[in-house]
Amino acid sequence: MTHSGLYFIERGARVIDLGSGGGFPALMIGIACDAEMVMVESDQRKCAFLREASRACGVKAQIVPKRIEQADVDPASYVTARALAPLSQLLEWSAPFLLPHGKALFLKGKNLPDELTEAERCWHMQHRILDNRAASGGAIIEISDIKRVD
Repeated sequence: MTHSGLYFIERGARVIDLGSGGGFPALMIGIACDAEMVMVESDQRKCAFLREASRACGVKAQIVPKRIEQADVDPASYVTARALAPLSQLLEWSAPFLLPHGKALFLKGKNLPDELTEAERCWHMQHRILDNRAASGGAIIEISDIKRVD
């Protein structure tokens, strides 16, 4: 498997990005990994920008102009999000979008340890910190095998 060293995503993978906003990290992943990007964004103006930016950058993209809870999207190998919600909420949103052996990659801030402790109260998961070089003390966390605690 070939991975982009920066993004930890297989080349050509299908990736769902939640709350895509201005396109970071979705557009960069699409470019660097030649990924098929599904961008879920409820703001119509941002969706128009994402359509045009995807076209201009040559990113294979599907823009889903809905709230995450209302998005009807086939599951993917990866789900990403940046600066969107606390980890426990991200897991709630991400679980239905992930294939059985899929991975969630979230860019989180310096509160990640506290968010992880809180999320583990409601979720079983495997996780590892992939990158914590951000100046803000943030990190990229990779999460797999997500299951709600019974």
